[in-house]
Amino acid sequence: MRCAHCGKDAGPGQRNCPRCHRPIGHRRQPQPPVSRYRPPRRKDLRPLTVREGPLAAVVIVAIVVVGVALGGRFAVPEDDPPVASPLAAPSLPALDATPPGPSPAAAPPETPETPEPTADPRRSATGAPAPGPGIPEAFGGRWTGTMHNPIYQRRFPLAVELVAGAERAEVRWDDGLRCVGRLSLRESTETELTMDLDVSQRDCSPGRVSITRVGDGRLEYALRHRHDGELRYSGVLRPQE
Repeated sequence: MRCAHCGKDAGPGQRNCPRCHRPIGHRRQPQPPVSRYRPPRRKDLRPLTVREGPLAAVVIVAIVVVGVALGGRFAVPEDDPPVASPLAAPSLPALDATPPGPSPAAAPPETPETPEPTADPRRSATGAPAPGPGIPEAFGGRWTGTMHNPIYQRRFPLAVELVAGAERAEVRWDDGLRCVGRLSLRESTETELTMDLDVSQRDCSPGRVSITRVGDGRLEYALRHRHDGELRYSGVLRPQE
């Protein structure tokens, strides 16, 4: 058997625990607390006597009479007219704000301003012809190259077709997903294009694309995150023959 108080195992036939020396198998239940509340006895709740009743009534009536008298003493009459303050300044008649004098002379005729010559929007700040709306002609054509992903250390082919004068283009890349995206032109200069890449595949990465002319008939293609500008992948493109 096991003691119900301390959990010590006891041998057969033992009535008391060898550890706590309490009876085995019998645990004293806690007694509920004894309430010390004592209800009032009937003799403590006595009614008012014959002498105390009239005295209490007289005190109450006296308090009411005094309150009514004080309230009427400090009341403010509502029908009294307002009394004018002896320090109020008398009102003065209005004066004419326009001083007498000769009539103003006629204003001289306005001289028409000569418009300044505006810059030719078809030329840049250096004087060279500025690119018109859409993709410049120098970027037109089909371009292919190999991209490098520095995050996953992978390389994959990419192909993009740029049409001169258009504002959209299609790009395809194969890093195991066979992604197809649409490029939308944001800004264009003589040497750089900034475009937004939108994709429909779930596992293909959209972002902000920059295409820059680096010389020797090559383009540098880079995809970055739209918000933090983190580089996703980049590479060099060459015209497809």
